[in-house]
Amino acid sequence: MEINNLIIIKNSQYIILSAVLIFAVLSLICVKSTRKFVFLFFFFLFTGFFYFTLGFMELTFLLAVPAMLFTASFYLFELKKEIFSVKNISEESGEDFSTVSLEYELEKRPGKKESLLNYIIPVLFCSGIMFLFIKLNTDFIKSFKIADKITIATFSDMAKEIFSNYIILIIILMILIFMVSIWSITIISNRRKR
Repeated sequence: MEINNLIIIKNSQYIILSAVLIFAVLSLICVKSTRKFVFLFFFFLFTGFFYFTLGFMELTFLLAVPAMLFTASFYLFELKKEIFSVKNISEESGEDFSTVSLEYELEKRPGKKESLLNYIIPVLFCSGIMFLFIKLNTDFIKSFKIADKITIATFSDMAKEIFSNYIILIIILMILIFMVSIWSITIISNRRKR
């Protein structure tokens, strides 16, 4: 599908990029884990839209869709933890999931220095990656010329690419195996803590 009106594409790309930056900053700043996962989900969603408008249809499937599934599954896991820890439940095994134990856990939170470090370290890490990305891609950005027509891939083109190029399927399978392994490690470590 070819779009001759570059103004529409460029404006939509600027809107999508601003949404990507807003949700990235919100996911860094937010302390509550469930809200952090919601902001991360929208960050990956708008990143996928941006890849789609650039014409990188493979990146939409390789990076954005698995990352969205990953953050959505972790969001559900964190939400389940919050719901069950707030209720006044005491299991027969002696584990206490009551609000009293939750308040005790909140009292053991780190001090101002630790919480400040929790904000500063991700910001420094992300700004360092951004600096390296901009520094290493300056030659490419200088030689980049805007085309007269922008071609956006249709879903039939994506399906043809996925079913003809098996490397994409192998990479998606590897990402899914990685996600399942992290998921199982998290569940096992939480059960050992209990």
